[in-house]
Amino acid sequence: MKRPNTGATTIGWRSAAASLGASAFLGWCAFEGARGLLRIWASGMIRNRRGPDVTLDADPLVFWGLSGFYGAGILLAGGLALLCLLIAVHSLSRKTDA
Repeated sequence: MKRPNTGATTIGWRSAAASLGASAFLGWCAFEGARGLLRIWASGMIRNRRGPDVTLDADPLVFWGLSGFYGAGILLAGGLALLCLLIAVHSLSRKTDA
């Protein structure tokens, strides 16, 4: 006995498109964050808008602590982008009852 068609196929591609859009946005944010972190490591200075800048020479523990925190955030954003991409691919490749 077949299940009634509830319009799941129209929602499926919209969900996949939304997941692909989220994946692209998060991937771009992670890429830009990684470029910024590489610039921080190259210059040895984290520019602070409201207080003193953190330099590698003056405060190495604070510098590497903040760099590690930024790096963990970038890795999490990249992982979330990959998860969204996998969800989109799975929902696009899923077979539907016809």
